[in-house]
Amino acid sequence: MSALADDGVPAKSFLCRVRGASCRLPSVDTVRKGLNVAGTELMALRAAPPRRTIRARPFEARAAAPMLAQVLDRR
Repeated sequence: MSALADDGVPAKSFLCRVRGASCRLPSVDTVRKGLNVAGTELMALRAAPPRRTIRARPFEARAAAPMLAQVLDRR
């Protein structure tokens, strides 16, 4: 399931069932309950306030640049 939050950010929720060794599918009631839970989670995600963006402090940015250069320069 998917929906768009008020700020345009996509929200998704999934229901996944894996068949066991008995190869029996879940009952209709089990699937219905799972879909209700997934739908409730999706609506909560959709209504949640936007996540704040964390910005790096100037020191962190200066320290990260040489470290990133070392990692990318390895061959």
